[in-house]
Amino acid sequence: MTRHLLSDTNGESDMLAHMALTEHERSALPAACYYADQHEFRHPADKGYRRQLVDARRSILERLLGGLARDAPAGIPEPVTVSIDGATTAPGDTVPGADDVATLIERVPDLGAAEQLLVIRFPTVSASVVAPVITSGPYGRFRFGGWAVICRPDEVKPVGSPETIVGLLEREEAFPTADDADRFRSEVGESVANLALAHLGRQTLWNDLDQTPVPTADRPRRAADTGAFFDRLVTDGHPIHPGAKLRRNMSPTELLSFTPEFTDLISLRFVAVHSRHTLSVSAEERSITEWLYELFPGLASAVEQSLPAGRDRSDYIVLPVHPWQFRHVVPERYAEACRRDHVVPIVDYSRSATPLLSLRTVVPDPEETSLTAPPHLKLAIGVQTTNAVRTLSPSVVANGPPLGELIRQRCETESFDRFGVLTEPAAACYHPPDGPYSGGEGYDDARHLGSLIRHPPAAHSIVADCEQAVTAASILSCPPSGDQSVLAALIDTTATNMMTADRSETVRAFLEEYLDAVIPGPLTLLVKQGIALEAHLQNTAIVFNDGRPTGALCSDFGDVSLCIPRVGDLGFDLYPESEICTADPQPAREKLWYSLFQNHLGELIGRLVATEPVDTDDCWSLVRDRCERVFDRLAADRSVPDVRVSADRESLFAPQLVHKPLTAMRMMGSNGEQPYTTVSNPLSEIPSKRTKSR
Repeated sequence: MTRHLLSDTNGESDMLAHMALTEHERSALPAACYYADQHEFRHPADKGYRRQLVDARRSILERLLGGLARDAPAGIPEPVTVSIDGATTAPGDTVPGADDVATLIERVPDLGAAEQLLVIRFPTVSASVVAPVITSGPYGRFRFGGWAVICRPDEVKPVGSPETIVGLLEREEAFPTADDADRFRSEVGESVANLALAHLGRQTLWNDLDQTPVPTADRPRRAADTGAFFDRLVTDGHPIHPGAKLRRNMSPTELLSFTPEFTDLISLRFVAVHSRHTLSVSAEERSITEWLYELFPGLASAVEQSLPAGRDRSDYIVLPVHPWQFRHVVPERYAEACRRDHVVPIVDYSRSATPLLSLRTVVPDPEETSLTAPPHLKLAIGVQTTNAVRTLSPSVVANGPPLGELIRQRCETESFDRFGVLTEPAAACYHPPDGPYSGGEGYDDARHLGSLIRHPPAAHSIVADCEQAVTAASILSCPPSGDQSVLAALIDTTATNMMTADRSETVRAFLEEYLDAVIPGPLTLLVKQGIALEAHLQNTAIVFNDGRPTGALCSDFGDVSLCIPRVGDLGFDLYPESEICTADPQPAREKLWYSLFQNHLGELIGRLVATEPVDTDDCWSLVRDRCERVFDRLAADRSVPDVRVSADRESLFAPQLVHKPLTAMRMMGSNGEQPYTTVSNPLSEIPSKRTKSR
């Protein structure tokens, strides 16, 4: 959420020499050259990529430094923030690599607009990593000033690649094992290379646009639907994760074929799995196979022709498969199942689909289906992004349809006008007969071959014909240098609708409507119904009417948290050893507090404050006001115990909130207890500003 992430600096001096490239950066160079040649970039093919690497290194480095500052991982002294007058705002006076704080300030480059320095100390090697801090915002978010240096007793030099920081961490024994250090270094290095590649794709995508797109009823270009098109604009990955653009197991060349920043269509593949070796669940009348046969003309006939002689089509469940999985995983992992006709690849049939931001969820091309608004398909893919390999566990498959239906019914009970969830009417996966599985080969076989069908946003009752729903993350997408951002264009649209030239008033109006869309539904579901949605930027679709946010839809129930004393009877049995239920409300609170307030609203408000004439405290005051309204309404509801409302209110407005320490988690890997940290809460001290609803 730094200011300079909004643009690239592509001058001749901002380009890495070939000799300076890391192994991961060099490995992506052939793909970058191929892509540049295909799209007729004006400069030599490798030049654009080496320019983009400068910004990519800086972006990933800032995520890493911010994560270290927030998470304070074991093995290094707690990072400190030093003001230019020499005072520290965190514990620790010793600064390795400098005699004292004053000397440190004298030795580093020009601070520019920064009034503070972040100092991460590495005493074993007598060094400190120093970066200028423009602002230190809510939830431990930093906005850095564009450079970072390693300060040693005899020299001060630029950090260069963020992999350099990993080497320093390793010297401090901050990783459980040497393998963890190597893994983390690779994750960071791959993210840099992939981000530079993605920025090449971004340049091509934006070159095809006449103006900055906003969500309107106009048909988008080069995507299956409006939401899919806007997902393609999100090229920078997770906003604070040091592995933001990790695509482990997918080669750079394959990125060009399968990721949304590079392609609008992939070839969706299919397999038939014998029903004795499947887990198939539906919340409506149709199975996943019936959905697919109705959606894709000719699929039933293709399955019939692909089955061995004597096999009956009615004995098989059909699953859509990501083309990467079809190529890399199905032939090897299911070789014996294929030999026994338990799994039958449909080799002569495919259909086009647009990959979404999550990579594994796709939208079928309406021109190749029977529906104008086809459902979304969530697929298993053996590729790691951020923290996890994006397969589908059997618990996600089994729980998804009934859990989505339960949440939909609870939303209906609350009579939300402008909030809802995108349910998953059917799902299935390969499932050997000896299950259920929580680990081992049977579990791996199940999670690598499965799919969920999800209703599309356009089909939801809160989305009118004149409205469009786009992923919240796409609103914060960063355009190339010189282009207006989607967020700025939306605020321009708000100004036009309001007929006002007061930018701060316009931004306030936009934010108020946005908060009215995203806060009441999830907060009510938690307090009254005990359901904590994972309402982060990627899982939330914002409904727009002529540029105005009018509603929100949440999706993906694999990692929700259910506080059973509040939820009551689920009405169905969860897959054995599912981990989404809790008797203690605190884990459910933490789920929503992090996903909605820290991840979602933290990034939105951070961007507004960095780019628009608005004040941080004023924005968070509006957030608190919306929350207070919900708590007041629920306090007046006799069906909700007063003590519950008071406890949830106190938890949300506490001085510190539990934070998901993504950097420390990746450093730790799967070794032992996961790290824990808290961050300052902007909702704690700021009073609400009660205003009339717009």
